[in-house]
Order: sequence, then structure tokens, then C-alpha cells
Amino acid sequence: MKTNKLYIILLLCTFLGFSQTNFTVDGVNYKITDPNLNTVSIIGGTVSGDLILPETVNNGDIEYSVTHIENGAFRDNKKLTSVTIGNRVTSIGNSAFRRTILTSVTIGSSVTSIGDLAFADNTTLTTMIVKATIPPTLGAHAIANRSNIDLTIPEGSKNAYAAAGWTGFFSVNGVISIGTDFSVDGIAYTITSNTPYEVDLKGTSDIVEEFVIVDEVTFRDVSFSITGVAASAFRGTNFSSVTIGSSVTSIGNLAFAENTTLTTMIV
Repeated sequence: MKTNKLYIILLLCTFLGFSQTNFTVDGVNYKITDPNLNTVSIIGGTVSGDLILPETVNNGDIEYSVTHIENGAFRDNKKLTSVTIGNRVTSIGNSAFRRTILTSVTIGSSVTSIGDLAFADNTTLTTMIVKATIPPTLGAHAIANRSNIDLTIPEGSKNAYAAAGWTGFFSVNGVISIGTDFSVDGIAYTITSNTPYEVDLKGTSDIVEEFVIVDEVTFRDVSFSITGVAASAFRGTNFSSVTIGSSVTSIGNLAFAENTTLTTMIV
């Protein structure tokens, strides 16, 4: 009998401990991380659509600052379309928004770190706004599919962001990024100019015998002139013929080298 009573008391203490450190507001689950400083982290929730994660949240009469998003908090949520992260959040955990259908992300001004794979496998993400003047550190593969994303950062911070690894985005503050790689229909390109819009061919994953280089390619509703073929772009392929479009003005070293089957080239 005493054993049963002790077991019930332990269960009750566990329940009370959980209820005192975890709570839910508007479908978002929070965990109290410091009861003295009144801070909480976000651990998940049943949310959909456009999510706004606040700077503060109330549980009863106590107001808490929201300072962290836990590892995997919203991973695999297929109902979230956008998220705005409050200005008191300082860190975003590993895989926090991995494999969602987000199209837009706004990151608050206090974020200093973004964990591994935090925004990985989000093929629909096209807009990212970061308010921090000092670039947040990026974990491994923190942001994937960057060539699909328009990045907006504070004015005057572009060099600092680039030095911190924030590169490869389709555009930064409305200016298309030189050096960004993208693929269309199995053909890889590198942006070489944004005034006018020009690209070099980098290669192809398709196995074709007759390869035609057209004059233009469209990506993200922007038309780029194909003006160059990068060094070693098609080295060792099995083309039998290559037709080079009229807009190509340069061909890099070894671009078509070691093509033993190549018998026809039309320029």
C-alpha cells in the first residue's frame, strides 16, 4: 500500500513539474528555461499558415521573453507557409524548420546563431529577411536551396554577411547575385553579370548525344543571356554534336575536351 502511495506521489510530482515548466499559447508550445529571468524557448506546436513567434508571451500573470527555438521544433510541419521570428530570439536550433513548406521567413534582430539544417529541405522557400546587423553564424547546411531565395539584410551589412558565409542567394537586397549557381532542365549555370543579366554554362546532368546551347535561359522569371561556357564544363561527355548559340562570346579551357565521340560543332 505504501509503495502504491509513493508511486502516485511521484507521478503527481512529475505532472506538476511538467505543468510548471511547459505551457501552450495559441498553439505554440513553450518551455521555461530560466524562472528567475523569465525566459522561455519554443519547443513546437500545432500551427499552420502564417506564424508569428512573439517577443514575449504570458503564462498566467507572468510575462516571459522568448529567446530560443529548440532543435526540431517545427520539423516536418507541412502546414506552415511563413514564419516571423521575434526580436528577442537569439538562437534557432538544429532542424528547427527542416522539411516544411515555408515560402517566407523573417528572422529577428537578436538572432546570433542558426543551427545545422535549420531551414534545410525547404524547396518552396523564396524570401528570407534577416534584421540582425551582425550576421548570425550558420551551422552546417543551415539554409538550403539558396539560389531560389531572395535575401534581404540591413543596409551596409552585405560584405559582413558574405564574409560570414551568407552567399549563393539569388538576390541580396534586390540585386541579383553574381556567382550564384542554378540549374534548369538538368543544365547548370553560373550568374556572371547582373547588368545585363548573363550566365555561363557549367555543365549538364543529362546524357544526350546532340547538345544545343540556346541564347537565353529563364530562372525565377528573369531571362539571362548565355554568354559563356565555363572551363571543363563539358569535359569527358559523350556528345556527338554541339551547336553553340549566337550569344556565346567565350569558351573556357578544356570546355569540350576528352569528347572522343564529338564529330560535329556548329557555331
